[in-house]
Order: sequence, then C-alpha cells, then structure tokens
Amino acid sequence: MELLREEHRRMMRTGEVFAAALIDIDHFKHVNDTFGHQVGDDVLRRITSVITTVQRETDRFGRHGGEEFLLLLTKVDDLATAAEVVDRLRATVSGAAWEDLVPGSRVTVSAGVAICHPNDPVERLLQRADAALYEAKTSGRDRVCAR
Repeated sequence: MELLREEHRRMMRTGEVFAAALIDIDHFKHVNDTFGHQVGDDVLRRITSVITTVQRETDRFGRHGGEEFLLLLTKVDDLATAAEVVDRLRATVSGAAWEDLVPGSRVTVSAGVAICHPNDPVERLLQRADAALYEAKTSGRDRVCAR
C-alpha cells in the first residue's frame, strides 16, 4: 500500500497516470482444502515467482491479502494497454507447471485493472479495480476485466 501511495504522489506531481491490478487466485480454497495449507503456501510462492519473473521492470508487485495480489503498472497510457500487460501475466500463470504441487489441477488467476486518473484518490482506484476483479470472477474466472 505504501508503494501505491508513493506512485499516486508521483502521478500528482508529474501527471503521468498509472494503473493498478488486483489479482486473485481462482478456487484457492479448493487448493487449501484438497492439498493442505502447506501446498497453498507453495502455490502463493510460485505465483509470486512466476509473476515477478515476467512483470515489466518498472512495475511493482506485492501481496494484498489472503490470495490477492496488487500490481502497480507504471508507464501505461491507457486502460487497454494495462489490461494487455496483466493478461500476459495471467496467461503465464495459467500455463505454468502446477502438476508437482496440485496433481490433476490447474492454477489460474483472475484480475481487475483500473487506471488512476489525476485527482482520483487511491481508494477510488482500488474500488474500480476490485469491481473489475469481481466481474472477472463472476464471468468465468481465468480472465482480466478492466474499468
């Protein structure tokens, strides 16, 4: 959250917009219930590793709570570009090797993306990203929605 506030202050100084993506592991409760919490922790670590390996150098990624992550996308001009970047990350997670952790299962993520506009408070940005994440979850999971 501190990085988010820092990026917001930078935007207010420079006028350069940025985006935020809330990323949530699909059916994570099933992973914990079926394979145990240790495997759930291993899944969290692997997702973190996969995303930080392929994220853009200028972006910032961290755990937002539970099985939810926050990705700050700098140097994006529009919502479509931000959504494309996040969709590439989503596809990488989906295509990663999971068989050794969750045999017979696949791990996927859903994401909601929003652009922070000048004079937008951080809370409004997160509300829009959360609403987009909810849309991704309710429309089938393993997808990215943007607002």
